[in-house]
Amino acid sequence: MKAILARTGAALCAVLLGLSPTCWAASPASGPPFAPTVADHSPIPVLLAQAGDAPPTAPPTAPPTAIDQALGHGAAARPDPAGRWLTPNRLHQYLGVAAITLAAATAMSFGLAEEEDEGPLPPGAEREKDGGLHGALAVATTTAAVGAVVTGIAVHHDDVGLGKPLADPDNLHMLLTLVGTAGLATATAMEGDGGHSAFGIGGGLAMLAGIKLTW
Repeated sequence: MKAILARTGAALCAVLLGLSPTCWAASPASGPPFAPTVADHSPIPVLLAQAGDAPPTAPPTAPPTAIDQALGHGAAARPDPAGRWLTPNRLHQYLGVAAITLAAATAMSFGLAEEEDEGPLPPGAEREKDGGLHGALAVATTTAAVGAVVTGIAVHHDDVGLGKPLADPDNLHMLLTLVGTAGLATATAMEGDGGHSAFGIGGGLAMLAGIKLTW
């Protein structure tokens, strides 16, 4: 009985040692050794090598938003070590998209502005130009457009210049958005005067074309 127990114990030890990949690696030809060598299997050199050769971890960056992906800017072009959701570059993008959206809403509200008029006026009387919803949207559009231009100059002033050809996308983006902002501001200043819609539509289209160049 003692001989059987001894053989069983030896077989179990051999199986347990055989399941250790570290022991097999020490001597693949002669079977699993009883003790791995320090030179081959000590974790100390591995840990020291990992601690000395590990590259410094990069600071977290803000994840790109849908606008970043559409315009090709954001975290990839302007890394933000603080991981903020709002940066000057993103503010520039948000204001540009807001200007286009508000310009479209202003154009669609043009018919509502005429419906708000309270019938014909007596001879010699002038209607007060409060603008209503149409006028409020126009002011908001111009404000967003001016904000987009100001933040664009602050963030991307080094991307434009006379050293690049006029056909450069950055230069065209700047020129078209400047023309678009001027047209929107002119239409807002004219309020209900005839022809203001032409400036508004032209300014909105120029702004849209300028943003499209960066997509």
